[in-house]
Amino acid sequence: MPIRNCLPRRFEIRSPYDTDARYASKRGVGHTGYKVHITETCEADRPNLITNVITTPATTPDVAVLPVVHDQLAEKELPPREHYADEGYADAVEFQHAAQAHDIEVVGRLREDPSWQAHEAQGYDRANFQVDWEHTRVICRKDKPSHTWRAGLDPYGNRRYDVAFAARVCQTCTARAACTQALSGRRTLTLPAQEVYEALNDQRALPADAGFQAALQGPRRDRRHHFTGRELDGPAHRPLLWVG
Repeated sequence: MPIRNCLPRRFEIRSPYDTDARYASKRGVGHTGYKVHITETCEADRPNLITNVITTPATTPDVAVLPVVHDQLAEKELPPREHYADEGYADAVEFQHAAQAHDIEVVGRLREDPSWQAHEAQGYDRANFQVDWEHTRVICRKDKPSHTWRAGLDPYGNRRYDVAFAARVCQTCTARAACTQALSGRRTLTLPAQEVYEALNDQRALPADAGFQAALQGPRRDRRHHFTGRELDGPAHRPLLWVG
């Protein structure tokens, strides 16, 4: 039976010796404490220098840290020309914000669609729907329009749209098993702002780079050398940076 009325994990006190320490798990390994996010230069012909350090509770998601890193680097007048970030930090919203606010190009693979539909051979993931931004509606693979479109904000204050199809349409659809397992019988989608949605699709449409993937999975030193081997032109005071 589920436990109700519990505080979110970010508020739980896990140790009587450090009331700010929080519990988190990653890849099946749990720990109580903090996360340290280190940003360093990674030029091929120069020593690596740490330019920023942020300590957060263990429950803080990596994706929430990158905007803070960019703001702090800008305050120090140390914004990179290119900023390499692994999948945990990569976010389409911050890709745009960094470019517009700080003239920083963030380089990183965005997280894959986590939905079960994206991992099923016959599943209808978000890419199978056509978004009509002008008329605020979504068209499914069976050419049926969405029933509701509601604007709101995500937990980080970014615009999002909650879209739902009519239950009476989904319940009689022959493709329902490949589209939704919702008890309500209707398909729902959550969309970011239009510019973010389009940037997200552009990033995910890029062909997989075997070297880039190998660098992400390899040792930290190998990652740095791979990333810095892409483009090294530009002013010396705008180095390449890695955060992780």
